[in-house]
Parts: sequence; structure tokens; C-alpha cells
Amino acid sequence: MVYWGVVTTGFLMVLGMVGGTLVYYLRTLALDPKDSTRIDPKE
Repeated sequence: MVYWGVVTTGFLMVLGMVGGTLVYYLRTLALDPKDSTRIDPKE
């Protein structure tokens, strides 16, 4: 039972790190605020 808990905790930690990395790169690379003003300039 302890082994199952350790494996589950480790899996959740790895999942969180992968998700955090994905969100970080999406925010910095894909959703750059300067791109939106260049494509659709404010009037």
C-alpha cells in the first residue's frame, strides 16, 4: 500500500511539472500579447 502511494505521488508530481512546462511555453511563445496588437491594431 505504501508503494502505491509513493508511485501515485510521484506520478502526480511529474504530471504537474509537465503541465506547468506546457502552460509556461504556451504563455511565452504562443500567446505573445505583442502579436495580437500587430495583427489587429487598436484604433
